[in-house]
Amino acid sequence: IIRSTDYGDSWATMNSDLQWRSGVRKIGKFASMVFALTDSGVYRSTNSGSSWTRSVVGYNADGSMRDICTLGSKIFITGESGVFLSKDSGTSWTPADSGLGYTEIYYDSHDTIYYYQYEHIASMGPNLFVGGGLFRSIDSGSTWSNMIDNPEVGAFGFIGPNIIVSSPGSQGSNWFSSDSGTSWIELQTALPVGITDFATSGTKIFAAVPGIQGSSPRANAVYGSKDSGLTWVTASNGLSNDGGPLSCIAADQSYLYVGGGRLWRRQLTQIPLIANEEAVNIDDAKQDVNTAYPNPLTRSTTIRYTTATSNPSNIEIINSVGQVVAHLFSGSLKAGEHLFVWDAKNIPSATYFCLIQAGPHTECIPLVVAR
Repeated sequence: IIRSTDYGDSWATMNSDLQWRSGVRKIGKFASMVFALTDSGVYRSTNSGSSWTRSVVGYNADGSMRDICTLGSKIFITGESGVFLSKDSGTSWTPADSGLGYTEIYYDSHDTIYYYQYEHIASMGPNLFVGGGLFRSIDSGSTWSNMIDNPEVGAFGFIGPNIIVSSPGSQGSNWFSSDSGTSWIELQTALPVGITDFATSGTKIFAAVPGIQGSSPRANAVYGSKDSGLTWVTASNGLSNDGGPLSCIAADQSYLYVGGGRLWRRQLTQIPLIANEEAVNIDDAKQDVNTAYPNPLTRSTTIRYTTATSNPSNIEIINSVGQVVAHLFSGSLKAGEHLFVWDAKNIPSATYFCLIQAGPHTECIPLVVAR
């Protein structure tokens, strides 16, 4: 473990109390404490990493630990022993994976290894999520519900009310939820698959996209979004594949950091997504702020609707003869931006229209379903 106290200008080693084989997988922070998740257990520091003590978690205290998150005053971690909860700042841990199950790996006719594949964990509001499939708990890990039958989750991203989930590898998928994980659509944007980490800075979200070698190579890249994950642009100037694929990304008030075998740093004000924000907003003000993306669409689209005042609103999808094929919203909307997802996976290919009625105003957005 190395630590910087000057935004990455200089670094010092802080792992004198860790076991020699403790490859560090994740660093997490809770109140004034820092946790290091390693291949030989969990370590806790109460002095910003100057010294570390080891916590015993699960039946395999030396087991590999994978991810950490907090939910109020509770701390959750995942590892090869399962999902665990601490209510006393990491002093003791109890299982929190009832209903998740495990994967059985048979080595021979005599030995069966039970391995939990839930490597990633994250929280938003009262919701707790783990990946390996995608499961959600609304009761602090007491019970779990399967939300997506996806074999593996590589990264969680949270921005405003929206959640983005990426599965690893070049053949994976990106998934999007605008209702705290109750419903999901496959995200069809310029954002590549196989994201390894997300980071937020204010109202912006960034994604670390690892380089891939082989028959379909791609370079390390960083993507950013300023509209809650609906559209994405690259922010990769200066990156290279030196040091291997990107594995993590983080942001503070001044810089965006991204790393793999090497660590890169860039001032947030130098990233076009942020540096040109004022100019972009001026241009957007000249255009129609009510849009749908993607359009044309194959499975789903997200309608972005912005209103300057509170109004009773009705949003429907109609076909070319005026028949309603989907009802998206009816009620009062506050001033601001709102997102509505139309799931069209069972809708025939044709041109449809999103009819937005807000107070005395009516707008119609053409939508093309093309498969």
